[in-house]
Amino acid sequence: MQRRTARRALGLLLLLAALWPLGEARSTTVEALEPEDLVARAEAIVWGDVVSVRADWDERRARIYTHVEVAPRETLKGQPAPTVTLKLPGGEVDGVVSVFHGMPRFRLGEEVVLHVTSPHARTGVRLPVGLGQGVHRVLRPGHGPAVATRDTRELHLVRPGVAGGQPGGRDARPLDDLLQTIRAEVARQRGGPR
Repeated sequence: MQRRTARRALGLLLLLAALWPLGEARSTTVEALEPEDLVARAEAIVWGDVVSVRADWDERRARIYTHVEVAPRETLKGQPAPTVTLKLPGGEVDGVVSVFHGMPRFRLGEEVVLHVTSPHARTGVRLPVGLGQGVHRVLRPGHGPAVATRDTRELHLVRPGVAGGQPGGRDARPLDDLLQTIRAEVARQRGGPR
């Protein structure tokens, strides 16, 4: 009897060990969006520079939010404003860190192209559309044209009605090409000339 119990316990431990994840999962599942979806779902699209990044507690000191201000070089969609502000869940305040995997992080001074949602009515949270899918970071090499890069590796991308999904990745394209594509899609969706 003791031998059978020991075998069952060993079997259960082996099964648990086999099923236990080898590493910590670090992705968020979101809908995969095409460029036209990003434009359609964005309240605003801006190409600009990050001029402020600060994290604060909410009024109840229950949650941390990071506020990111971007000064537009060009407003591609939406009402022009001196700055566009994102309010992202997570951040670090007073040594307390709150992490939302897949939530883009920003650095002061970086140049970006953002597809931005409307602020949430209750919380005021305002995100890039599709999380990392709506963020292109601009790199300016010493030679050659500026490049817009996008990193969605912390996302698991799914398509409605399609089983499974795929991990996100990285992509890059010339900045001028990205901006022309966005301008044309905004004009198309407004019904104007391309």
